[in-house]
Amino acid sequence: MDDKYVLVRYEQKARTFYNVLEQSNLYDSFLPNKKCFISDDNLNSYTCDVIKTSNYEEDLISEFYNLLEAAAQSYVPKSSTLKPEPKYITDAHFRMITLGPNGNVLPASTMNRVRWNFYTTATYGLLEAVFSKEVLATHTLKGDASRMLFKLEERKVEDVIYFISRKFALSKKAVIREIRFKCKKEFKRFFPHEQS
Repeated sequence: MDDKYVLVRYEQKARTFYNVLEQSNLYDSFLPNKKCFISDDNLNSYTCDVIKTSNYEEDLISEFYNLLEAAAQSYVPKSSTLKPEPKYITDAHFRMITLGPNGNVLPASTMNRVRWNFYTTATYGLLEAVFSKEVLATHTLKGDASRMLFKLEERKVEDVIYFISRKFALSKKAVIREIRFKCKKEFKRFFPHEQS
């Protein structure tokens, strides 16, 4: 019997990506060390390598985090004007998880407190781990000077979108919608008498 989930690696615009997918999202081979094909939301097709298969998504997600961590630690900026990536403590209790290409990280213990059962709760939990509720109440994706709302830190937002969209195989648009909703919800909670 075939395993239900696969961990894949693929190249897109000269960058390497990893993803955990249900086997039904692949075309062709499902065996480790074999080539297969996946499509994104824009119907672009990519050749990918199957790294590992399992019936347990958690096993592959753990391996996915290990690959992201290894990639972050070996990252060398192209420009000498960029600061080198800091070295992270990799002890099991202090393991850091890289959220996306901008290098924002969270402790594994924080990631374990996020409810990953559905993409909305996962998005809200990850947002609260990256930003405080006060920041979410007083900021939006683009900012709004008329309501004195600031713009959320773009690089952090990009990494949250990257992480959630890949974990749940969502479009960027779906994650952005949840971020907007969360900011609006926190605004109403902190400022109940204000119009939004």
